[in-house]
Amino acid sequence: MDLTRYRPNSSATSRVRSLHNSRDVSSLLPLRPSRLGWCSLLLGLAGALSAGCGGGNPSTDAGADAGPGVDGGRVDGSLPDGAIVLPDGHVIFPDSGVPDGAVVLPDGNVIFPDAGSDSGTQTDGGVDAGPIPDLGIPPGAGDIPVECLDTNGDVDLCRCLQTTDCSTVACPTGTVCEDDGCGGQRCVPAGHPCTDANDCPAGGTCEDTAAGRACRPPGAVCRDDRECPLGFSCEGATCVDRRVPCDNTPFSCPVGYVCDLVQQRTQAFCRRMDTPCATAAACAQPAACYDLDGDGDKECVTAELMCLPSTCAPDERICGPQNEEKGYSCGLLGSCAVQPCASPLVCIDFAGDGRPFCAPPGMCDAHADCAPGELCAIPHLEMSPRCVGPATGGTP
Repeated sequence: MDLTRYRPNSSATSRVRSLHNSRDVSSLLPLRPSRLGWCSLLLGLAGALSAGCGGGNPSTDAGADAGPGVDGGRVDGSLPDGAIVLPDGHVIFPDSGVPDGAVVLPDGNVIFPDAGSDSGTQTDGGVDAGPIPDLGIPPGAGDIPVECLDTNGDVDLCRCLQTTDCSTVACPTGTVCEDDGCGGQRCVPAGHPCTDANDCPAGGTCEDTAAGRACRPPGAVCRDDRECPLGFSCEGATCVDRRVPCDNTPFSCPVGYVCDLVQQRTQAFCRRMDTPCATAAACAQPAACYDLDGDGDKECVTAELMCLPSTCAPDERICGPQNEEKGYSCGLLGSCAVQPCASPLVCIDFAGDGRPFCAPPGMCDAHADCAPGELCAIPHLEMSPRCVGPATGGTP
């Protein structure tokens, strides 16, 4: 596992043109949420901790468990035995009270570099479910085309757009004229990319356009986001622009979104990862089309997959995007299409496409609650959903 992708270099700085401007962007991550904020969430989810978030010796084990699961039992009805609440709110298990093969990184995050199966006496919970599956993502998927890099090696999609300038001409059938974030307008596909009709909503078609194959509805109006241009949301049978500008820094987009730096149609904007699909062509790259939650339907899954639902479920966690991670790991956030949310989180279908998400109640619960150009989502390192866009905090 390449841990450099898991946690980026905190000193790297790049200059990236967004949908709105050109600016210097530092990938130095902001401070984690306050100790008080994390403690409040933990108390709400698990009941009052026996030692509290502010008192007691944080390195004291909770005592011996009964039975063979030496570190996996629960002694007070809240946190597993051996859990330590760090000053920044992370919970770690230095006495091996974690699934087999887990490694606690210096920042408190837990990863599974081997995910090998248990053998013999189970001294750590015996939670393994085999290796992370091969998602079949080809090498180089998601690489930024060289023509999109300036002489300094910085990303600028305005250099490499492959769509037709529509500022003075009409767009061909199957495409629409939209602002490109580079000061002009471009003909972009009127629907999401597709390989065949299985990538599109039921009853729709996957058609060739001058800008590539795209989903099209059976009538004149949209029924689903996939029947709108990328970055747009289908709301009340109308496509609404929800493109939030982003760059190639780690937390440029909200939780569950990635910055699409390879689409070469407009400047970069955030795209949601957990969307219905039949092939990887429908996903922001690098990603796979894979049934991660086991509900029988495939969804787009990030290449940075560090968990499986079976490794998270014993601790009542979900395998999904977390607010302090770049990829997928075990936590409270994630798809609730199959697994229920831990209280007080609720199951919210932000996009209205049948792919709901566990999240705390917040300032919005649907994209339609926000102005055009904004998304209802959880910014990284924040606790609850709000409207995210250039006018409300820009790239979070």
